[in-house]
Amino acid sequence: MLLKDIKFPIETFAQDVLEKVSQEIQTTSEMTVLERKFLNGLLNYFRPRKILEIGVSAGGSSAIILNTIKNSEKAKLFSVDYSISYYKDSLLDVGWKAKELFSGNRQWTLKIGVDVAEVIEEIGSGIDFVLLDTVHRHPAETLSFISIFPYLSPRCVVVLHDINLFDPNFSEVNIAYATKILFDTIAADKIVPILGDNNIHPNIGVFQINEDTLKYISDVFRSLYFPWGFQVDKRILNATERIVKTKYSYENFELFQKSITRMSELLRPYRPGPPPVLMFQGTVYPISAPGFTKSTSGFDEVNAWGVWNNGNYASIVFKKPDHISDMTLHLVARFFVVPPKISSQRVNLFINGQFLATLEGDSMTSVAKNFSIKKDMMEGERGYISLEFEFPGAVSPVELGLNDYDHRKLAMGLCKIEIL
Repeated sequence: MLLKDIKFPIETFAQDVLEKVSQEIQTTSEMTVLERKFLNGLLNYFRPRKILEIGVSAGGSSAIILNTIKNSEKAKLFSVDYSISYYKDSLLDVGWKAKELFSGNRQWTLKIGVDVAEVIEEIGSGIDFVLLDTVHRHPAETLSFISIFPYLSPRCVVVLHDINLFDPNFSEVNIAYATKILFDTIAADKIVPILGDNNIHPNIGVFQINEDTLKYISDVFRSLYFPWGFQVDKRILNATERIVKTKYSYENFELFQKSITRMSELLRPYRPGPPPVLMFQGTVYPISAPGFTKSTSGFDEVNAWGVWNNGNYASIVFKKPDHISDMTLHLVARFFVVPPKISSQRVNLFINGQFLATLEGDSMTSVAKNFSIKKDMMEGERGYISLEFEFPGAVSPVELGLNDYDHRKLAMGLCKIEIL
């Protein structure tokens, strides 16, 4: 069966099957009603025998799949999730809802605490249906697809959820574009729901592998050069690299290695000269400009884009202007995150020892924030103002197992400070 031959809204197909489980997963599924119908329709239309689910969460989608295949003894579902506990409630296991509804089901194999790259060889080839719904931060979905592609059947159907999660209609997480990158760069036949979800861009899509997918697979590897939303665990990179080395051409292996090296540079000390990270009333200064900045502490060596913190505290002390009024602190920063180990970082800001605000970030991509500073907060002693940072979640790449050489305690990369 071919995806391109479907001439009707697939989300309307076999709705009676979905009704058997719809009520039970209503409060736990992270798909809308339309998205659940879309997945259900595809499963019942193609009737796959070997299904791979990457990203399980509570198990709402697992339940939809198991409900569809329960009368087909030869059909099997393999579900993989890097986490062990449900991210919304650490007291619950990953897949808890599906376990509750399909206890003892022999058609389902659930593997948790591992990346799909680590278990795909064990799962084996001949996979004819995939649901990919993981971190949503680049390059998570792309790495997962690269790992599994050699094991997919020639006409495998791949469903991607949250292809437009960065759209404000769906989420406030504007960096969640990983699935969109994969959906748009893959060469394959594709469809999205025809009926739409409140007349906004569809947040779920499907593609079917064809002859062009392998022919243009290098485009998927090149997409790894897009800025990453988090630092990928070394364990995942190593497992993926082993697959790329043995299952792909040398050209693609080289693209993979170069992209890893390029993104790793974001964390390694690099010294091209001080960047202009501090701007005060229209004038740009390096972070250690003589005569303006009195002192800095708690920061690492500068990088081309800015500077990482190094430790749990940092400060910048600079000259107080002759005339003070209420001002705005404009801060551009990136954050040291490694999902699922560290999904976000919190930074507490102080002016002259007085609490200003808490900044939370969940992306290695730079984000900008504005904070109002009242005049009385800037009455520093001896003509200087102290801007202080507290990093309660600072952690080193070594502590996280990302490498064996970087002991810096990282939390925030400071790209620019502007006081207006």
